[in-house]
Amino acid sequence: MKIKIRFALATWVFVCFLVPPDIRLGGFSILYIFVFLIIGLSLAKWILNGCVLKRPQKVEKSLLLFALIAIISWMYNSTQPFEEQEAFIRSLGLASDFLFIRLTIFGALALIVIFGGYHFVTKHIRTEEQLIKLTRAFVFYGFLNALITLAYWLYVTGGVFARYNFFPPIENSQGIHLNLMSVTFILALALYNNAGSKQYRQYLIFVMLCVGLSIITVMVRQGWVMFFFSVIIYLYLQERKKRCNNLSQISQKSPWPIFVVIVCVVLLFVFNFQDLILGIFSEIFNPQDTDRDQNSLSMRVTLFVQGVEIFLDNFLIGIGFGHYPAYSTASILVSGKQVQVTSPHNGLVTIAAELGIFGVLALTFITYRLLKESYYVYKNAMSPVTNSICNAIFSILIVISPSQLISNSMIIPLPTELSMVQSSLVLWILFGMVAAVRKNMIHKSV
Repeated sequence: MKIKIRFALATWVFVCFLVPPDIRLGGFSILYIFVFLIIGLSLAKWILNGCVLKRPQKVEKSLLLFALIAIISWMYNSTQPFEEQEAFIRSLGLASDFLFIRLTIFGALALIVIFGGYHFVTKHIRTEEQLIKLTRAFVFYGFLNALITLAYWLYVTGGVFARYNFFPPIENSQGIHLNLMSVTFILALALYNNAGSKQYRQYLIFVMLCVGLSIITVMVRQGWVMFFFSVIIYLYLQERKKRCNNLSQISQKSPWPIFVVIVCVVLLFVFNFQDLILGIFSEIFNPQDTDRDQNSLSMRVTLFVQGVEIFLDNFLIGIGFGHYPAYSTASILVSGKQVQVTSPHNGLVTIAAELGIFGVLALTFITYRLLKESYYVYKNAMSPVTNSICNAIFSILIVISPSQLISNSMIIPLPTELSMVQSSLVLWILFGMVAAVRKNMIHKSV
């Protein structure tokens, strides 16, 4: 039994970037079908090869610890009353049949997807050529996503820049689309640094232009700030690596001209749409609600307070991973309507409420291990291409790690939000690429 590794990984990336989460086959998500198909084939191959167990890496140990805590939490909460939560879900006009079981299954599937994606990539990426090809797949599928979204934006809005005047057709979420475009842009920039031919460099420049325009059309202030800082951090890592190792050829093409172009485009955009941009960012400091919309800060405080209250009531073991929507009774005012939100928009608070203090510790371990793994590769990678790609991934990780304190976690996604699970799988494939590089570096040094 031979699994075409390149095809399997490219398929996962294709699904994450180009298949809407709502599309299902026989009632099952396309993402879950492809991921579990590959995982199933891998398990079958492992069994045929004699079920040889290998010691998990440190990130995998942290993920397994998180999964163990989730299992204990599910088992404990299965013995607790759940009628109030079922009644709340019914009050929203939603089905409450087997609610506890369904939410638990969603949580388990999400954990299997991110662990399986990370483990599969770590195990099967063995050469720099495979690393480059997978990175090119990310850039290509992200580029196609940007073209589709731009065409849809032009069709729906007529090319008008405005906040929330359209929703990306694939993700149906401006925030998630911006996250995927940020990943695409910075990986394209990493490839540009080491592009061998003039034609390929021109292709990557066109990709970055299209992806950059797609980023501008979705007006999510936090996403914009995270994108800008990830680019700055990437450039800093590249420059510092070059100086520390005294390697003038660590990067064949300087990325700084691209950064200058980004700054010029941002300044031009702000100058031409200053009222719109100032309105988006000044809303943070405006404490006043309107008759139709709740202020952003007020909304986040409302959701944060409820999440903390749930955590304090379930301090040790939480309410169960993936179960927060059944407890999220706080509502916010949006477009004149009271709307229920399925999370506190805070990754740390979500995990604290769902898995208690032990879940928070496990999330901390996962984030720390990921950062340490990326830092090891940053310090020791000497190949210009590998260095550039892994620095791009490291910069993304540096930005998203603290973002868990003010927004939903992209490391551990909301299990009931399939678009977030797809976005998280993208990141875990990238993390797996770094882990594979680290593993290969260690093996070569032995």
